[in-house]
Amino acid sequence: MLGSGLDRAGIASPYSDPVSHLRAQDESIYANSAIGLAARGGWLTPKAMGRFMLFKPPLLVWFAGAFLKVFGTSVWALRLPVLLVASAATTLLFYWFGGGADGSSWAVFLLLVSNPLWHTFSRLCYTDMLLAAAFTGAMFCVYRDPDLGSRRAFFGFALCTAAGIMAKNIAGLLPLFVLVLYVLAIGKQGVRPSFPRLAQLGGVILAAAAPWHVYQWIVHRNWFLADYAGVQIIEFGLHPPAQNAHEGPVRFYAERLALMDPVLILAVLIASPVLARRLWKDRPPELILLFSWLAVAVSALLAFQFRNLPYAVSLVPVLCLMAARMMRKRAWIYLLGLIFLVKAMFPDQIWGLPFTAPAPIPMARPLRDYWQLGRPNELVLISPEDEFYAFNLPGLKVRYCFLDPSGTTVRYAPHYAYLGITLTGAQFLDVSRIGPEYGQRLRSWGLDSSSAIGSALAVDSLPDLQRLVSGLPHTDFELPEAWRISGGPEHEIRRSAPGRVFLLARNPPGTPALPRPNLPAKW
Repeated sequence: MLGSGLDRAGIASPYSDPVSHLRAQDESIYANSAIGLAARGGWLTPKAMGRFMLFKPPLLVWFAGAFLKVFGTSVWALRLPVLLVASAATTLLFYWFGGGADGSSWAVFLLLVSNPLWHTFSRLCYTDMLLAAAFTGAMFCVYRDPDLGSRRAFFGFALCTAAGIMAKNIAGLLPLFVLVLYVLAIGKQGVRPSFPRLAQLGGVILAAAAPWHVYQWIVHRNWFLADYAGVQIIEFGLHPPAQNAHEGPVRFYAERLALMDPVLILAVLIASPVLARRLWKDRPPELILLFSWLAVAVSALLAFQFRNLPYAVSLVPVLCLMAARMMRKRAWIYLLGLIFLVKAMFPDQIWGLPFTAPAPIPMARPLRDYWQLGRPNELVLISPEDEFYAFNLPGLKVRYCFLDPSGTTVRYAPHYAYLGITLTGAQFLDVSRIGPEYGQRLRSWGLDSSSAIGSALAVDSLPDLQRLVSGLPHTDFELPEAWRISGGPEHEIRRSAPGRVFLLARNPPGTPALPRPNLPAKW
């Protein structure tokens, strides 16, 4: 069910936030990295867009790269690993209530597969479903064996937690926080892991997750500190350079969860007081675990300062479990099955299930047409609206240019400016002189390639942009038509997406076109 039409949507075209109409831009980056692994190797230190990608550990791109290597390059192979992981997590939650013996098993299953967040991120090459599945697996182990006394539960929890770390950085530690809160809440009289058992658990998690981190610390320490710690944890966690929305975190997540799945949220609101009273009166271990899980998941969402709807995927399983806990009668199963069908019939609604392909990225078709021309020129995408799709067109020499008077582009990753990955327009026009210094800096950081220099450009104003275009007569550009930037006689104008144009450099007659490989039909 989750996999129907898995490859109908092109790379990055599904909406990761249908309320804000944000597309799944990160899928372009993960796809570029996975394609590189499948084609060129470098599995210990994946690259994206010509530079090392150490913002997150590489579990997702390892999975995706391996499937691309085995099954060939396709959207289906790229997304299949996440689909399988999501299906495994759904199966675990089905067995939470006994696997069909209780009506709640079917209720939690139907609530999950009809949830638009769970549905969407089961079908994207994104890290968030890997984290949610690892979180779910760890909680399942605690539920089935609260003291983690059996080898299966002990190693299951440890390996799930380590997998979460290898998928999503420190967010993978959330199951440990839940376990600690559960141990404190259940008290000495309850069934819980002993402190020596917790210490052993931490040791196994460390042994499983540490090797890659230690390797990067030894071999690529500068990149690791700048990407993994500096940008991903400190900058986006504490002081994001930009936000996807202006609402506060509570309103941001609550509004989107309610709009995308009002049935689930209503069911949780009705069930929560009943479950809370039962928790207060009888203190059953299962409810202590569920409320601990909920508290940690919500706290993590609110504590991390960058607001991003995919982060809420890890909250969906515990909400479904809480709602399904009160849905044992068969009538609920019929009602939830009907709701699933209604959602599938209206895929374009915020609360619908997009089994059908969404509207494609408007720039995807013009960029594929441009790519087919086989032009040998570099292409600079100005104020791009392609969700980084162009990076996944093989052989295309592409740079991205942002009109950025506020300096957000540089603040996003300050070390990129030091390494020359992000340059101003004036710096790029002088790159033949200053490029060797940046190349030396990249080599000192372990990247023996200068291809990433100037892959991102930042200009302060339209006159600054005009100087950049005028100074690069042999480069192609794609930009908003309304800006009226002229390439002069060295460029001809061609239509791109609505409201956008190409400025194509006039190559000498007889310039041969570069051969292009066949792209998958639904790329």
